[in-house]
Amino acid sequence: MISNAIYNAPIGVTGEPLYQNIPRDQDVTLSGGKKVKLFSSYTSQRVVIGCEDPYGSLDRSIILNRLVDIFGKRVVSPKMSTAGTGMGLKVMIENSANFYMFGERRKMSIVACTFLLEGRRKNIKKNNHLHISIR
Repeated sequence: MISNAIYNAPIGVTGEPLYQNIPRDQDVTLSGGKKVKLFSSYTSQRVVIGCEDPYGSLDRSIILNRLVDIFGKRVVSPKMSTAGTGMGLKVMIENSANFYMFGERRKMSIVACTFLLEGRRKNIKKNNHLHISIR
């Protein structure tokens, strides 16, 4: 989540990605005092882990196409040679009880997962929840 928010989310004034294709071990500086926030919360039954960025660069058609690539075509694993392959998205969705993605164009994006504390099997049951809203 955090590497996507730092490397994939930042966009320039015309909407072009700023750091998407640079190595993930290279330092970047977010402009204009913008910050990426990693957050978590927990109860006795669950933990929520998420990330928020101030860019709102999620693209609905790209996300939906990526979901089809990952889940609709029975792709075992996306190619891992480039950034944005969807492997992190696949892992988060398949291993959490709830997955949330919200994006408001050029304002903010939030990606979060809820994990039940009853063990891994409870998190990967068939009736998990997927929530996606990208405006």
